[in-house]
Amino acid sequence: RENGGNQDIKNLTRGARIFLPVFVEGGKLSAGDLHFSQGDGEITFCGAIEMGGYLDLGVDLIKGGMQTYGVTTNPVFFPGNVEPRYSEFLTFVGISVDEDGRQHYLDSHLAYQRACLNAIEYLTKFGYSPEQ
Repeated sequence: RENGGNQDIKNLTRGARIFLPVFVEGGKLSAGDLHFSQGDGEITFCGAIEMGGYLDLGVDLIKGGMQTYGVTTNPVFFPGNVEPRYSEFLTFVGISVDEDGRQHYLDSHLAYQRACLNAIEYLTKFGYSPEQ
Protein backbone atom coordinates (compact mmCIF):
# COMPACT_ATOMS: atom_id res chain seq x y z
CA ARG A 1 0.00 0.00 0.00
CA GLU A 2 1.13 3.52 -0.72
CA ASN A 3 0.73 4.55 2.91
CA GLY A 4 3.02 1.94 4.45
CA GLY A 5 1.72 -1.60 4.14
CA ASN A 6 4.03 -4.60 3.69
CA GLN A 7 7.35 -2.84 4.20
CA ASP A 8 9.95 -5.59 3.76
CA ILE A 9 13.03 -3.70 4.92
CA LYS A 10 15.63 -5.74 6.79
CA ASN A 11 16.72 -2.85 9.03
CA LEU A 12 13.18 -1.95 10.05
CA THR A 13 13.82 -3.50 13.44
CA ARG A 14 14.31 -2.67 17.12
CA GLY A 15 14.79 1.07 17.56
CA ALA A 16 13.68 1.97 14.04
CA ARG A 17 11.55 5.03 13.42
CA ILE A 18 9.02 5.25 10.64
CA PHE A 19 7.08 8.26 9.45
CA LEU A 20 3.85 7.23 7.73
CA PRO A 21 1.62 9.56 5.73
CA VAL A 22 -1.98 9.76 6.90
CA PHE A 23 -4.57 10.13 4.15
CA VAL A 24 -7.81 9.59 6.09
CA GLU A 25 -8.90 11.52 9.16
CA GLY A 26 -9.44 9.04 11.99
CA GLY A 27 -7.52 6.34 10.10
CA LYS A 28 -6.35 3.26 12.01
CA LEU A 29 -2.91 1.69 12.38
CA SER A 30 -2.18 -2.02 12.36
CA ALA A 31 1.07 -4.00 12.26
CA GLY A 32 1.94 -7.63 11.73
CA ASP A 33 3.63 -10.22 9.51
CA LEU A 34 6.90 -10.20 11.46
CA HIS A 35 9.90 -11.90 9.87
CA PHE A 36 12.91 -13.49 11.56
CA SER A 37 14.89 -12.94 8.38
CA GLN A 38 14.05 -11.05 5.21
CA GLY A 39 15.97 -9.39 2.40
CA ASP A 40 15.22 -5.85 1.35
CA GLY A 41 11.99 -5.90 -0.62
CA GLU A 42 10.01 -8.47 -2.51
CA ILE A 43 12.44 -8.23 -5.41
CA THR A 44 14.95 -10.42 -3.50
CA PHE A 45 12.52 -13.38 -3.66
CA CYS A 46 14.39 -14.90 -0.72
CA GLY A 47 11.33 -16.16 1.07
CA ALA A 48 11.04 -14.61 4.49
CA ILE A 49 11.35 -16.72 7.62
CA GLU A 50 8.08 -16.12 9.43
CA MET A 51 7.88 -15.86 13.24
CA GLY A 52 5.62 -15.00 16.08
CA GLY A 53 6.57 -11.83 17.84
CA TYR A 54 5.77 -8.89 20.07
CA LEU A 55 5.77 -5.24 19.04
CA ASP A 56 6.48 -2.49 21.54
CA LEU A 57 5.16 0.34 19.44
CA GLY A 58 4.92 4.02 20.30
CA VAL A 59 2.82 6.32 18.13
CA ASP A 60 2.79 10.10 17.86
CA LEU A 61 0.57 12.04 15.49
CA ILE A 62 2.41 15.01 14.00
CA LYS A 63 -0.23 17.50 12.87
CA GLY A 64 0.80 18.90 9.49
CA GLY A 65 3.75 16.51 9.40
CA MET A 66 3.13 15.36 5.85
CA GLN A 67 3.73 18.86 4.55
CA THR A 68 6.37 19.85 7.11
CA TYR A 69 8.61 16.81 6.54
CA GLY A 70 7.78 16.01 2.93
CA VAL A 71 6.27 12.61 3.71
CA THR A 72 3.42 13.02 1.27
CA THR A 73 3.32 9.77 -0.69
CA ASN A 74 5.35 7.02 1.00
CA PRO A 75 6.89 6.39 4.43
CA VAL A 76 10.36 7.52 5.47
CA PHE A 77 12.47 5.25 7.74
CA PHE A 78 15.31 5.67 10.19
CA PRO A 79 16.73 2.16 10.70
CA GLY A 80 17.14 0.60 14.13
CA ASN A 81 20.41 0.58 16.02
CA VAL A 82 21.19 -3.04 15.12
CA GLU A 83 22.78 -1.64 11.96
CA PRO A 84 26.35 -0.56 12.91
CA ARG A 85 26.05 2.79 11.12
CA TYR A 86 22.34 3.30 11.82
CA SER A 87 22.63 7.01 12.59
CA GLU A 88 23.94 7.66 9.06
CA PHE A 89 20.91 6.29 7.19
CA LEU A 90 17.59 7.62 6.11
CA THR A 91 15.57 5.30 3.87
CA PHE A 92 13.06 6.37 1.26
CA VAL A 93 10.58 3.92 -0.17
CA GLY A 94 9.24 3.78 -3.67
CA ILE A 95 6.50 1.49 -4.82
CA SER A 96 5.37 0.79 -8.35
CA VAL A 97 2.42 3.18 -8.42
CA ASP A 98 2.56 5.91 -11.06
CA GLU A 99 1.52 9.58 -10.78
CA ASP A 100 -2.01 8.68 -11.89
CA GLY A 101 -2.40 6.19 -9.04
CA ARG A 102 -2.16 3.07 -11.23
CA GLN A 103 -0.25 0.17 -9.70
CA HIS A 104 2.24 -1.69 -11.91
CA TYR A 105 3.21 -5.26 -11.03
CA LEU A 106 6.87 -5.60 -9.92
CA ASP A 107 8.03 -2.53 -11.85
CA SER A 108 11.41 -1.95 -10.20
CA HIS A 109 12.22 1.01 -12.48
CA LEU A 110 9.06 2.83 -11.39
CA ALA A 111 9.64 1.95 -7.72
CA TYR A 112 13.20 3.30 -7.92
CA GLN A 113 11.95 6.46 -9.62
CA ARG A 114 9.32 6.98 -6.90
CA ALA A 115 11.93 6.49 -4.14
CA CYS A 116 14.19 9.09 -5.77
CA LEU A 117 11.31 11.55 -6.12
CA ASN A 118 10.40 11.00 -2.45
CA ALA A 119 14.01 11.75 -1.43
CA ILE A 120 14.07 14.89 -3.59
CA GLU A 121 10.80 16.10 -2.08
CA TYR A 122 12.14 15.52 1.44
CA LEU A 123 15.39 17.41 0.77
CA THR A 124 13.54 20.46 -0.55
CA LYS A 125 12.24 20.95 3.03
CA PHE A 126 15.83 21.83 4.00
CA GLY A 127 16.37 24.50 1.36
CA TYR A 128 17.67 22.40 -1.51
CA SER A 129 16.22 22.86 -4.96
CA PRO A 130 14.99 19.70 -6.71
CA GLU A 131 17.92 19.97 -9.13
CA GLN A 132 20.51 19.98 -6.34
